[in-house]
Amino acid sequence: MIYDFLNLISGVVDMPWWGYVVVTLIFTHITIASITIYLHRHSAHRALELHPIPSHFFPLLVMVNNRNGDERMDGNSSQTSRKM
Repeated sequence: MIYDFLNLISGVVDMPWWGYVVVTLIFTHITIASITIYLHRHSAHRALELHPIPSHFFPLLVMVNNRNGDERMDGNSSQTSRKM
């Protein structure tokens, strides 16, 4: 099953199996760093003043990686909960 999945996505990016692990770990590290730097240090405590470029990059990265948009994929939004 994993071999079939790797064959499916190998048409998009041709890497060995460990390359996908490395890319996943890099993106995970960047996401954790952006949450720590932007949401905790900058937004919550105002202990860090960011340049406009990272102050626009970090919220976009957090939103994209965490699906923190207006619509939820599971259908349990606050609007449907209020109607019940």
